[in-house]
Formats: sequence, structure tokens, C-alpha cells
Amino acid sequence: MGQADDDLAGLNELIQGILDSGPYELVPEFDPHTRQNTVRAKRVADLPLIKWGTRIGRIAHDLRSALNYVVTELVRNVGGTPSRTHEFPIFNDSALFSERDKKGRPTSRSGLAKIAGIGPDPAALIEGLQPYHGADIPPNIPPGAIVSSALWDLHELNRVDKHQELIAPVPIIKNVTVFSAPSATVDYHVTPGPLEDDAVLLRWTEPAIGEDLQSTFMSVHVPRNAPRITFTPAPNVHVPVDANFTFDVAFSETGPMQGGLVVESLSQIIRAVGVKIELFAPFF
Repeated sequence: MGQADDDLAGLNELIQGILDSGPYELVPEFDPHTRQNTVRAKRVADLPLIKWGTRIGRIAHDLRSALNYVVTELVRNVGGTPSRTHEFPIFNDSALFSERDKKGRPTSRSGLAKIAGIGPDPAALIEGLQPYHGADIPPNIPPGAIVSSALWDLHELNRVDKHQELIAPVPIIKNVTVFSAPSATVDYHVTPGPLEDDAVLLRWTEPAIGEDLQSTFMSVHVPRNAPRITFTPAPNVHVPVDANFTFDVAFSETGPMQGGLVVESLSQIIRAVGVKIELFAPFF
């Protein structure tokens, strides 16, 4: 666990070193014929995604090993000898976890086989922590939100890394703050997933003739499940617009963690695994 904390601190330092230096330059463009303003994101710093990905894989391996160590020590605690099949099971399928053959013996792929001989009480505790129970799902989640347990997230991260597939994080826009007239039309081209080089971030049109309006302030947290936000103005008004973007690094939308912020998500997993390991202290 201590190694995972150290690795996360190192990863955070690497990421912040890039973010603090400004990985993107905001490049404004203006078309005098259409009076359209555009702001693009031009990458001006190298993003060491491979280095970040290998550090993420190491953190997942450290946490997985810590959980496995709990099981092997439980086996030794009752006088047994750990085998290669002993490990901390992580299942999102209750039937597979408890699967038995025709003679009533746990199948080799079941969760029961991975904890054979550890004793009924710790076995019951491990079963109760399985992701198929919905553990770690926070209260008051919005309808339709995708949630998963910390253990299952860890399992998926470790599975991908174990099969030598790089867990490559992606740069994103975490937050955009816009200063504009209250009736301005501003199209936010802020989409979930990777922020491509030269991507359009903001676009609006200056009216040919109009009156000045008092500017207002608005801060928008970029949603992870909506492609853009648009609000419609009254026509022919002067549109003073300014924007500030905050960048961060997230997991891929299609891989483990489903777009969660890298450092924040890993920190939550480390804390959750630590809490679960502490539950087994009475058995030692």
C-alpha cells in the first residue's frame, strides 16, 4: 500500500509538471467575412502518456498484490500452504463466484477456489466485498449514472496491464469559465474523451451592428456525458466573450475507469483497498 501511495504521488507530480506549464495554447481566429470567432487548442508540450500509463499499471499491480497477500496470509494463519491458485477474488458475477461442479466442488475458475482453506469467517467477509453486491456505490447518484466498485475498477486496470496493454490516459478539459454578454450565443466544443491537437474549443459570431450589453460571469463544469452546451441569444447584439480553460488527464472513455480523472480515481481506489485490508486485521 505504501508503494502505491508513493507511485501515485510521483504520477501526480509528473502530471502537474505538464499541466502547470500549460500543455495547450489557446489560439484565437477571426473570419472578417462571417464575423465568426474561433478558439482552438494548440498543443505546445509533449505529453508522456506512455510513462504515465506504466506508472498507472504499477499502482494497479501493487494494490492487487496487497490484496492477494491477505489471502495467502489467511491460508498460513490456519496452518495451510498457499498455492498458485490462491488470490483475492474479484467478481461481478455471483454465480461464477460460487460455481461448483457436479460433485459440489468449487470449479477452478470460481472465487471459492481462490480462497479455499482460509476459514469460514474471512471467506464470508471476502464474499461480502464482491463487486456484484454493489459495494462502494455512493449514495444519491443521479438516475442512469454508471457506477462500479473500487475493487472492480482495480481488477480491470490490473487485467489490462497484465495483458501488456498500455493504460494510456488522455488530456481533457476539466473546466471552462466563460465571461460573456447575457444573451450571447456561445457554442462549447468541449467533448468527453481525448482533447485533440488543434481542436475547436469555443466559437461565437460577432453581430455587424448591435448595442453593448453588461457582461456576466458563468462557470461551467464540463459534463462527461454531454457533447456540448449551447445557449441562444437575441440577434444583433455586441458579444464580449472571454474564456479560461482548465486541463487535466483522464482515463479513456472506452477502457477501465470510463473517463474518470486519473489522480482522483486512483486515490479513491487506494483508499478503498486500504479500508478493505483493515477489515481483515482481526484474523491475524
